Amino acid sequence: MTEKTDLLITNNWHPAMIEKLDQLYRTHKLWETGGVNAQMQLLVKIAVLCEAITTQGFINDDFRKAIPFPIINGDFMDALPRLKIIANFGVGYDTIDA
Repeated sequence: MTEKTDLLITNNWHPAMIEKLDQLYRTHKLWETGGVNAQMQLLVKIAVLCEAITTQGFINDDFRKAIPFPIINGDFMDALPRLKIIANFGVGYDTIDA
């Protein structure tokens, strides 16, 4: 059996999709950390492991009322040296600094 790829999920969306991602990947849920300092600690912890990020393509998420999630910018990407893909759920990519 192959080892699961580490996946950072930046924010909470569609429970069925999160459940499926949990089955397929070793997930790290940024929104569950409890604040910016804890988010930074998680990023440091997974920096050498994480190969993928999944996020939403919009910022105004009234449905979830989650902790504000980060813009995936160059510094964020540089903090994850094994990063291979950023998967965006939805239309648009306001949360990704392209």
